[in-house]
Amino acid sequence: MKLKKLLFMSVFLIIVLSLTGCFNVKTLNKTTVTYSDLNVKVINSNGSTIEADLIVLIDSDKNIVDFTTNSSIYQFPNLKSGKYTLVVGKEGYKAFIDDNLLISKDITKEVKLIEEEDLTQVKIEVYDENGQPIDNAQITVFKDGNIVNKGLTINGEVFLPRIWRGILYEYKIEKRGYKSYSGYYFNRFDAGYITIYLNSSTSETSIPEFEEYIFDAEDEKSISLGYLGSNDYIVVGITPLNFNSNTNNHFEGTITANINNKNIETNLIQLPIKREMAKLQQLKNNFYNLKENIYFNQKELDAKLRQKEKELIEQYGFEEILKNITKSRFNIQSYSLGSERTFYIRDFNREEYYYSITATLKRISNHSYIYVDNNITINQTDLDYIAEQFDNQIYPTNMKFFASHEYTSYDYDENGKIIILLTPIIFDGPGIVMGYFFLGDYLPKTYIEDSNEADMIYLNSNVLELDNDKKSLLNELLSTVAHEFQHLIFFCEKLFAYRVIEDTWINEGFSGLAQYLNGYYNYVGDGRIYNSDGTETNPDALGYFNKPADESLLSWENKLSDYGASNLFAFYLYHLFGEQIIKDINTSPSDPVNVISEKYRTFSTLFLDWIATNYVGEYDINPILNYPMDLKVQPETKILNALNISEDFSIKATGVLYYLICGTGADITLNINLNANTGVFIYRSIYQEEI
Repeated sequence: MKLKKLLFMSVFLIIVLSLTGCFNVKTLNKTTVTYSDLNVKVINSNGSTIEADLIVLIDSDKNIVDFTTNSSIYQFPNLKSGKYTLVVGKEGYKAFIDDNLLISKDITKEVKLIEEEDLTQVKIEVYDENGQPIDNAQITVFKDGNIVNKGLTINGEVFLPRIWRGILYEYKIEKRGYKSYSGYYFNRFDAGYITIYLNSSTSETSIPEFEEYIFDAEDEKSISLGYLGSNDYIVVGITPLNFNSNTNNHFEGTITANINNKNIETNLIQLPIKREMAKLQQLKNNFYNLKENIYFNQKELDAKLRQKEKELIEQYGFEEILKNITKSRFNIQSYSLGSERTFYIRDFNREEYYYSITATLKRISNHSYIYVDNNITINQTDLDYIAEQFDNQIYPTNMKFFASHEYTSYDYDENGKIIILLTPIIFDGPGIVMGYFFLGDYLPKTYIEDSNEADMIYLNSNVLELDNDKKSLLNELLSTVAHEFQHLIFFCEKLFAYRVIEDTWINEGFSGLAQYLNGYYNYVGDGRIYNSDGTETNPDALGYFNKPADESLLSWENKLSDYGASNLFAFYLYHLFGEQIIKDINTSPSDPVNVISEKYRTFSTLFLDWIATNYVGEYDINPILNYPMDLKVQPETKILNALNISEDFSIKATGVLYYLICGTGADITLNINLNANTGVFIYRSIYQEEI
């Protein structure tokens, strides 16, 4: 602790920080004649001692007198009589700030911290020695050595949200051609600012391992990659930063790697190409496979359901639907074991057609009524397993991570439980569907004739007749329950928030996350992320990594790769920010892109981090560029070298092109001709051994 504090002090005491909350730090002088001691003890609302992230004392001249980190009790000795400011901060708690702490005698102050979100933002301005703003300077913010935020300067500045008040952060500023800068700060007001001047440098050590750039459409998009030895390589990712979910533009462009030395022997580039292409070839295996009998038909059914939801919301509006959801009901059904009920089943092969079936209530659990179509028979043991898994796994998990209300808010028929109906579901196509949630059931029959006027999920009983392991089939159905239950919650939250934006991409991503959180799904091996059988002649079978340039994250086209991209991105959000970001998105009337930018991280920077993670995550170069699991595959990657220095390309909005540029013992400049706001990441590395 003492060594850590000395390291903090060596930098912390010379940094000039915000006049609106980030304080000047001067050399401590404890030889001055003093009078009193201040003893601080930190407790929570229950009176238990807790460890604060930061305890800091500031004098009337706004100079830091002393501070400590990760402590619950601390003494500030030998203080001159006068007025001080005491700040105590801990992540997850409202910061304690006393601006009028009078010291005239020994004091023991008990500071109570209350669990409450207390977030601020900081503006960082970066200039060169001549006072000119520096663009695309990379800002990384750390807490206790872990990366908690990052951004790129545009017009020399960047705003970083989600900065806890009263917490000590370290920040690092990097930009090619400048000496990197590190410092510490804490913020006590709603917003703080830091102004930094970087000194230029020609040292190779000033070239970061990972860089990001953001260009406006009209900008010249030229990046000096510097010298690349014959055993070096660079991975470049390029994406048009068009975040409008209602458009899905195609862009045409050209990328050129200008090699300054034209007298390069071509054999110098063969080692890195040989090794990298061998690694990419190894991905063409059967580890990733597509469950064609499930995914093809399910995605078609999902598309029809999401489209119908959109039409119903446009037709009736939020107010009318909400009025019917919240209306008290007096025709409560009888829910006794063995009782029968008529259900209406939509015929998705013919628009607006439906038929009725009679089903019997076969199982009642704490959170569900399970009905079985009278035309089929299901083993009671299987029904018990479904009920037990729903009560003990799916219901508490989905409510914890996705719901912002008690279940009564989603309980349309006011029976205290969700209805699960097992019935054969017929859908034309080469395969089988698993099940669905239908928004129309939240509207009265006067609006939708085939409404069952219930919060319910439909499961395809035909799945249990497949020639597979019964336990595996049951878990496939339960995975569907987790997926569709998330859709039910998401729909209600969207209504409550009056969110009109097209958000299918995040809705489906969260449903994939629900399957994962409940233990029924693994991203590794999902053919919608990478399909080893996907080919250009069968584009509908391509996973996201097969052709990332043709996949727009935000624009839903009902492709398998849409699911692969949205599933991975939703998981990345959860991996970085935890469950709170899910609820912030679900409960906001705003576009999810804006919610992320305003509360967590500028979306353009986050998106660049994500597409870089999809390639370099396994190398563990950066906590933000890693998944907690090894996906075992990488996106489609093209080669630029002395034999192929230029390529024309076509790319969708938020699609991604990955290029491998291998060193030739020369300086290389990258030029990109793309008439769109453009994001670029650069990742550099060295091959250590031959194949």
